[in-house]
Amino acid sequence: FFSSRRRHTKFKCDWSSDVCSSDLNNKSTDELRMALTAGVRHIVVDSFDEIARIESLVAEGLTPPRVQLRITPGVYVHTHEYISTGQDDSKFGFNLGNGDARRAAAHAAESDKMRFVGIHCHIGSNVFAVENFTHAARLMVDLANELGVEEVTFGGGLGVAYVGEEHAPSITD
Repeated sequence: FFSSRRRHTKFKCDWSSDVCSSDLNNKSTDELRMALTAGVRHIVVDSFDEIARIESLVAEGLTPPRVQLRITPGVYVHTHEYISTGQDDSKFGFNLGNGDARRAAAHAAESDKMRFVGIHCHIGSNVFAVENFTHAARLMVDLANELGVEEVTFGGGLGVAYVGEEHAPSITD
């Protein structure tokens, strides 16, 4: 979670950088440089452009980072369109359905400018249907096994009932 404002919080709280990740969407080159310089645990990579910018920064002399690829697993969740991020047309991540995820994984695995350690997905926020998380988890574990990576991180948020007819799932659901 490395950005300039989050970096400030990290230093004020005396957190070690190696327990932090850089999982922002659409990271700037400066934010990538900041994460590489700080030595974050891993960077969650969102795009082929971001892969190229990391490789360029490492070519300038920065240490190759551990990376996880943000995968768009093709799981549609019923939530507001602005906070739904797991469907095929999401603007963040590598699409599993069209082959981008496997192409990005092959590139990251072959690159000497990064260490490909895992995959990540975030299907959306305020999700009421727990089965969406189960479906995404199955897809991600299958992909992790196929790619031979050991780290899989999941994102997304359980729904919060804002009106009377909504039923929010519990963490045990």
